[in-house]
Order: sequence, then C-alpha cells, then structure tokens
Amino acid sequence: MAIRISTVLLLLTVPLTFASDGDLFFDQILDHFDPENDATFRQRYFEDTTYCDSALLRTSALPSTCPIFLYICGEATCAGIPNDYIREYARKFDAIVVTPEHRYYGRSSPFEELTYENLTYLSSRQAINDLAVFRNFYQGVFNAKHKLSDGSENPWITFGVSYSGGLACESIYGIAFGVTDFLPSLVSTQVSPPDARQSVELRRRRGRARLYGLRRAGKYDEWRRRLGFARM
Repeated sequence: MAIRISTVLLLLTVPLTFASDGDLFFDQILDHFDPENDATFRQRYFEDTTYCDSALLRTSALPSTCPIFLYICGEATCAGIPNDYIREYARKFDAIVVTPEHRYYGRSSPFEELTYENLTYLSSRQAINDLAVFRNFYQGVFNAKHKLSDGSENPWITFGVSYSGGLACESIYGIAFGVTDFLPSLVSTQVSPPDARQSVELRRRRGRARLYGLRRAGKYDEWRRRLGFARM
C-alpha cells in the first residue's frame, strides 16, 4: 500500500507544461442579456496554430478544413494551452487549439474590485454567451488572416472537464465533448453560430432538435469515431 501511495504522489508533482502561454486579448460583452448595456471588458485567450500551420505548408489543404478545438478553461486563472491530450488530438487532426479565460478570473476581470455589485455579471449563463462571442470573434480573425470570405466556417469542437465540461455541452454549436462529474457526455449539432444575445434556452432546444436528425443521419458518431470515443 505504501508503494502505491508514493507512486500517486510522484505523479502529482510532475510539472504541467504549456504549448502556448502568450497573452492575447479581445473585447468581450459585459452583459449579454441587456441590449442597452454596451459595456465591454478585455478577455484573455490563448492559441496554438502549430499543427494547422504545418498541414497547410506540407499539403494542399484549404485553411477552412482545419478543425478549431475550443478548450474551455474553468473557474480559475488560465495559464495557457496545456501539453496534454488536447494537443495529441490537435496533432492527429491538424487542428488549432484556442482557449479563452473565464470572466472574472486571471487577467479577464471586468472590474478591479470584486464588490457585491460588480459580481452581478459573474454567472454560467454569461460565460456560455462569452464562448459564443469568442467563437465568432476568432473565426473572423482566422478568416481575415487567411483571406477567406466572411461566411467561411471551420469545424468547431469544444472540450471541457467538470464545470467547463458543462459549459462545453451547453454551448450548442459545433461538436462538444464534456466530462461532468467524471461522466462523459456529448452534444453534437451543425447549427449556425449563435447570436451573442440570442436566448440560451432557444439555442438549447434547437440543438436538441438537430441532434435527433444527426443521430438518424449517422453524423452524431462521426467525430466520436475519429477522436477514438466508443459509441454511447
């Protein structure tokens, strides 16, 4: 028993390295549910384009074919994109990895002082819509970088664990892989990117409706097979 405990402690002390730790920022909407409130704040994010860039140099692939993996940071300071399973998937599929920092954490806080009044905008509902805004922002940045049309869309896949896994599955766009309470769950849909101020519940219902059709068409399991997940 003592040997097993020592082994676990050794694994926990292995330092986590990061593929990209350079700070990038964009203007995020403070309140997604008040059309009259136009306040914004600077939200930090990270990106790793290593494998997509490499694929574009060695093949004739189009930039729009690179999947974009949205790796969701949870309720903590985001230190960057970790060198873990997400980069292994990115290498396998020539994907880009991007990860936005959660509002109110790290360098993404809208306010210097976290008073009761200033914490009004800290909620999972706001965080879900943050992801929608970030998704639209980054797709626009990618299109401009590669001189693609405004309507060009890459495949988007979201990843998260625990709380961020819940955000991944609530963000009804692209394909979401989330692990909540250590139980895997997946939502798959091909709906258009949601408007930042569109009702979360409306998107959820549309996603569920599309999900049934995708199951019948066999598209639901396509990325599960490609990413190595067993059928549900």
